Amino acid sequence: MPTFVHGKGSHFSWSTAAGTTSNSTTATYINLSSGIEEVSLPRSVDTAEVTTYGDNDRNYIAGLRSGTVSVTGIFASTYEEKIAPALGSTKLGWISFGPAGNAVASRRELARTIITGYEVGAPFGDKVSMKIDFQITGPVKSTKF
Repeated sequence: MPTFVHGKGSHFSWSTAAGTTSNSTTATYINLSSGIEEVSLPRSVDTAEVTTYGDNDRNYIAGLRSGTVSVTGIFASTYEEKIAPALGSTKLGWISFGPAGNAVASRRELARTIITGYEVGAPFGDKVSMKIDFQITGPVKSTKF
């Protein structure tokens, strides 16, 4: 029987500091969890059609993988001071996402990223919100804290 987990204990952190493409553990992470309301990490794979004469059904082969990360939450100027300057930067950062939290041995997803979007919203009668979009570059590493 699987062990199901509530999202309230999730963990999300981000880094633009040191850390190589092969060693994400040397990066200095900023814990954004206290202001995050949702993290989405969709991944996909391109397909190439290989249907030929005589086939009655389309055939495909798997190609390159791709992924993005979308984070929504509550605006905080301390977060913006770090995030806004990274928008458009050629310096790659890391994201660390623990859907079940960040306790030792909890599962986490690590990926090199580029910030591709940053949005602040201030609706009348509600909190000021933020949204950050990341493009994953390279593999997503599924590891443990």
